[in-house]
Amino acid sequence: TEALEQGRFFHGDRSPHEDQILTNLAKIAGRKQNFDKEQELAREAVLSSQRTFEPGHRYRKQSANFYEKVLIKHSERAFESKDAEWLDRCEALLDELVDLSPEIEVNRDLPSQLRSQWNQDDPDS
Repeated sequence: TEALEQGRFFHGDRSPHEDQILTNLAKIAGRKQNFDKEQELAREAVLSSQRTFEPGHRYRKQSANFYEKVLIKHSERAFESKDAEWLDRCEALLDELVDLSPEIEVNRDLPSQLRSQWNQDDPDS
């Protein structure tokens, strides 16, 4: 959008507001139930904050925490709708987040816990 373009025009790939803009756009995408876009924008926010801010900076942590919340929400949604493909995707992205943002504690076990719950609920699977 225009705010992203202006930030990139003036700051290149290190706009100090890009991660926050992307996070807000991800929230809008989530409200519109465009879950692919929500994940994409939340991930871009993490990458942007990493380019722009030093390790340990609060904006890096904020964007990483938001991305984790998105992935957790999507994992729970995948569990409720019995969508194994989405659950696998969320699990892979949570594993990636551990590497991207070592400064936060990532709940990377949730997708496998949900998958175990499926197996208990449905012994035929």
